[in-house]
Amino acid sequence: MRSSLTHAVPLALLLLLAAAALAADLRWGGLAQLVNQPAVQRELQVTAEQKARLTSVADELQASRASHKQSRDSLAKILTAEQIDRLEQVRLHVLDGLALEEPAMADQLNLSADQRRSLKTAVAENAADEREMNDVMKRARFPNAKSRRDFVKKYRVKANERLLRILTFPQKERFQKLKGKPLLEPVEAP
Repeated sequence: MRSSLTHAVPLALLLLLAAAALAADLRWGGLAQLVNQPAVQRELQVTAEQKARLTSVADELQASRASHKQSRDSLAKILTAEQIDRLEQVRLHVLDGLALEEPAMADQLNLSADQRRSLKTAVAENAADEREMNDVMKRARFPNAKSRRDFVKKYRVKANERLLRILTFPQKERFQKLKGKPLLEPVEAP
């Protein structure tokens, strides 16, 4: 039994690090990963024909580590303009506060110089928290996958709140408008 727990912790850590890396990909691109999720395809109301085409294109985009713009341009050949717009909104829902780290989002929300400095501080604090979380994950013995996910979620919620706290009320309203309507079902970073 101890042997399986010993192997489970490194595996959990690898999965966590992979999820963090994929979330970073989603920040700077990664639409191909997102659009392949069944919940996202339902949200976009993807047709059977589109789904068949998306699988191969998304795999190619992932393999080439295409930029956000390259992914968007390739997916626009398959999806309608409305679907592309909603995909961008879904991406913002998934990223939530992490989207503020993108210069384009900071510009869209018209962050002040003070807010941008606060953002850099928050990003550094989040990185320190993530290192702490990774340290704990190396030593932790979680009884099941749900407790592991709940542990990680606690850190993610704190990081998200720290970033969103930087925004003024009007900026928060603008950010909500950019995200569009609420998602029909939960979507997580791929």
